[in-house]
Amino acid sequence: MTTFAPIQIGDITAASVIKIFTVVGIVGTAMSFAIVQFSQARFAPTSAEKRVQQAPPFSEAGDRDGALAVDRKAVQLYRHLLRVSPIHYQPALAATLQDMSVRLFEAGDPEGARSAIMEVIKMRRHLAPDNPRNIANLEESLRLLSRFEAASDAANTNTAQSSVR
Repeated sequence: MTTFAPIQIGDITAASVIKIFTVVGIVGTAMSFAIVQFSQARFAPTSAEKRVQQAPPFSEAGDRDGALAVDRKAVQLYRHLLRVSPIHYQPALAATLQDMSVRLFEAGDPEGARSAIMEVIKMRRHLAPDNPRNIANLEESLRLLSRFEAASDAANTNTAQSSVR
């Protein structure tokens, strides 16, 4: 049986060269994956932005369900983008969720509206220290929550009064 001596040139062995190629292959695969993810993320904002622009015409036409479906799809797309780049897409997600909270409230889903606006407030509290505009957005979201709660309290009071009669 013939055995071969390990190939060695200076301090470099064949085994170390194989390890280097393995690492380069792994890094290359990871870079390819990252490029694919980035390419997909480049097109998703356009889709999310288009969804956001489609909701008002539905709402203006009185199609609340259509507007909510568009909002939900835009929120889903922005949540995907948030995983790619939170700093870029969190403000857009917050704005879309806030719009959706108003539509949910108008559609008679105060709990859904409250849940959405609470998520917005949490995001905007995180963003507020970085930018004065974010503070104004946070204040707007808090006013909206207050409006939702006041309307819910009024509805609960009317329900309680009508059940007493």
